[in-house]
Amino acid sequence: MNAICRQQAEQVVLAGFPVRGRTGECQVTNESDRPVRLVTCRMLHAGNLTAPAGFRIGEELRPVPGTPEPGRGFLRYLPAGEGTFDSGTGSFHQLPAGQVIRAVFPVDDGDSGTAQYIIQFSDDDEVRWRLDSDMQLSPPPDSSW
Repeated sequence: MNAICRQQAEQVVLAGFPVRGRTGECQVTNESDRPVRLVTCRMLHAGNLTAPAGFRIGEELRPVPGTPEPGRGFLRYLPAGEGTFDSGTGSFHQLPAGQVIRAVFPVDDGDSGTAQYIIQFSDDDEVRWRLDSDMQLSPPPDSSW
């Protein structure tokens, strides 16, 4: 694929967090000017590929009038509303420009440690992309998830 086709997809950022207790978590940020759709997330931990149990949406905290502003980009994460994601497929329906979500994954064995995260999403031209924890961007090998 050429560089023009990749422009929007290159502005989607994936950040993964270590597994703590019985939870893994990754963050997806859409830094493009257009929405991305069907953001499907997976966690690879202890040889298992797991779909998220839910999503949380980043909401920028606004300062109370008369108080100092918090640092730029200070977010709190609220549970995603019903109808914004499909728990069966582990997909968030639409991630608007500038929006941040976190996918939350259950971990059965309670084993803390490192996890790899992989997302697939469709850009505004309906081209499907795969992005992993190493920020490797490519067309998905298949449509199995």
